[in-house]
This record gives sequence, structure tokens and C-alpha cells, in this order.
Amino acid sequence: MWLVLPFIAAAAALLLANKNAFRALTLGEEAAQSLGVDVARLRLIVIIGVALGVGASVAVAGSIGFIGLMAPHLARSFVGHDP
Repeated sequence: MWLVLPFIAAAAALLLANKNAFRALTLGEEAAQSLGVDVARLRLIVIIGVALGVGASVAVAGSIGFIGLMAPHLARSFVGHDP
């Protein structure tokens, strides 16, 4: 568990450092860009931060929980979107 702590801390720091940009992004991409947020850079930061956090969490909790969350969404594309 202690091996993934730096990755979770890095993900949290990366995402928390951009909390004001996320707040501006709730207004929409165009409005956030007009407020000075680099939306393309923010997307990359979100992808990296979430990938670090999810990867570290799956490494600790195991892949079974991750598959349990993803399997219904993947199966829906094969059987149709009608519940």
C-alpha cells in the first residue's frame, strides 16, 4: 500500500492545484477559455491526474472492483442501450 502513496499524492496535488480552472470550466469551455484557462492543457492535466489516481487505486484495491465497475458499461454496447 505504501508503494502507491506517492502516485495518489501526485494525482491529488495535480488535480487540486487546478481547482480554480475546474471551477471556471463549469461555466463551459468557451467561458473558461475567455477567463484565461488553457482548456487543452487542462484536459491533459485531468487525463494524467485521473490516470495516476485510478491506476494507483486499482493497484491497491485490485482489478476485480475495477472490472466490476466497467463490465456493465462495456456489455451495454454489445446488447444495446435499452435497460
